[in-house]
Amino acid sequence: MKPVVRFSLPPNIRPPVLPTTGSSPASWYPRLGLDRHGIKDTLKPRQKILHLLRHAEGYHNLDPSVSTQAHGLDAKLTDKGRAQCAELGRHLQDEGFRPQLIVSSTMTRAIETGLLSLESSIKAHSIPFLMHEGVRETVNFLCDARRPISTISTEVESASDLISHTIDWSECAHEHDELWATYERKHGLQEEFTSFRESADLESLSIRSRDSFRWIGERPEQEIAVVSHSAFFWNTFNFGCPSPKIPINIPHPSNIPQLIDFGGDVELELWMRSGFSNCETRSILAEWL
Repeated sequence: MKPVVRFSLPPNIRPPVLPTTGSSPASWYPRLGLDRHGIKDTLKPRQKILHLLRHAEGYHNLDPSVSTQAHGLDAKLTDKGRAQCAELGRHLQDEGFRPQLIVSSTMTRAIETGLLSLESSIKAHSIPFLMHEGVRETVNFLCDARRPISTISTEVESASDLISHTIDWSECAHEHDELWATYERKHGLQEEFTSFRESADLESLSIRSRDSFRWIGERPEQEIAVVSHSAFFWNTFNFGCPSPKIPINIPHPSNIPQLIDFGGDVELELWMRSGFSNCETRSILAEWL
């Protein structure tokens, strides 16, 4: 099975050696020959610009024990996480950041990050904010379990620090978290089974990742922001890659096919296969194969 998408950067743009929080996703537009209104005239038919954003600091990042506790269900952002979003938002506003679509994980911390960080762009350009279960975090612990859609929607609508913006749940088939329920039926409740769930079922995760990137590739928009999670990005970008130089907790089975083609660009590959920091953005050219 061949990769779904090829990642690349222009020859004059090199990835940073270390991840940077608040890195500029739009500063290289001019060097691509792009302006903010001329993307469609420059990109190839199967190309898109992807801005990949990991959620800001959540309570489960601050205290890992929260991950398996009832009060850590669908973990939210800390005050520091909200401050990270404000910092990134100011930076993006200065850059004139303007994706045509925001695709967000269905987890609350990702929704909060997207709304807080991209507030100015959403307000100025009425950018659609589309929820997608496919880019949610790997489902391992209670912090990765989604609350009912109606609960999240009511909470977001009533939050004083989140902008009033329509969140589109039309791509989500279930009010309740069917993916968590699937693994709960298989392994039991959190207190009964405290080990990895989806991360120990990497073949299923690889199918979810592949389907998600195919779906993104079929979207009509040419510039898309994706708000997701460290483990989802890490697994997706490492599937099928031999001998990773980045430390890992769970080896990837050799039978899982590579999802991303890095075009032989070793610098880009090592950068994208490394872990994302909280509220870090990485922007790349993506071409669907």
